[in-house]
Amino acid sequence: MGKAKTIVGCILCAVTCSARVFAADLDSAFLKRMLERHRPHPMLNVADKGASMLAPENTIPAIEKAFMLGADVVRVGVHLTKDEAVVVLQDHDLTRATNVLSVFPNRRSAFVRDFTLSEVGRLDAGGYFAREDPYGTIRSGAVSREEARLYASGSVKVPTLDEVVTLAKRYDAALDIEIRQLPGFYPKIGELVLDVVKRAGMEERVLISSLDHTLLYEMKKKNAKVDYAPVMLERLYLPGRYTRDNLGMRSLELAYDLLAVELGYPKNETDFADALKRKVGVLVWGASDAEAFPVLLRLGVAGAITQRPELLEAYLDRLFGDDEGKR
Repeated sequence: MGKAKTIVGCILCAVTCSARVFAADLDSAFLKRMLERHRPHPMLNVADKGASMLAPENTIPAIEKAFMLGADVVRVGVHLTKDEAVVVLQDHDLTRATNVLSVFPNRRSAFVRDFTLSEVGRLDAGGYFAREDPYGTIRSGAVSREEARLYASGSVKVPTLDEVVTLAKRYDAALDIEIRQLPGFYPKIGELVLDVVKRAGMEERVLISSLDHTLLYEMKKKNAKVDYAPVMLERLYLPGRYTRDNLGMRSLELAYDLLAVELGYPKNETDFADALKRKVGVLVWGASDAEAFPVLLRLGVAGAITQRPELLEAYLDRLFGDDEGKR
């Protein structure tokens, strides 16, 4: 039994030490700052759309809950309204996450770009969560009755990016702002997002990501104080070289599915290792199952983007102790 414990301890030491060495070698200023702030945790806890299994995604309650549960960074999606306000929402279409069809039954389109900020402000962004209980967290009791009543009340709205940045600043926290540019197209969204970030004095506490790599490249030319991360949905040959040499960026975001994990081991570690070798910080999204966390830790990712920040925080605390930046 003692021998088994020794072996487990050696494996854990190898995992944690390799992760820490990699984190120290990152060239992304944003990721280095965040990892330093949250040491001894060697991997950032990035809440996807806030604590989106416990509250309506991308809303103030979900984002605030994520920070309270220990998230180091919250990742939000943004779109542009008809009158060019940046709003925090996942979909181009308002149908899934709001009651747009009942408030505007005669509108031919439910696309965000066809609504003014005032019109978006009339929508309920919490009722669907209380009604559908999409993750079973109300039924299981993970969401309290009081919280469920709040989400059903109609008072939860689609926030603006200004509101979310202000909230992050109040919590002394950080954001990953994903510009949901594709398949739609918002010609001015990059400029407007940078305006919000700069006005709030949050340039060093924000990572901007997108599937639209051309947009990120253009934004970087306008404001190099901010860090940028291309989002990749498909397997890319030598992703580190593409990110660093083609785009001049130091971070990238990959889908967990791209790792093709089987029995806890990624099949395409060679491609993944290319990013690590080039000191590109990798954040992996879609890792909300607790079984994924050890895999990501072993790989030395800079951050796990998860819908369950409370599970990841408990996992990292158990292995490494409380992080210094914990609120």
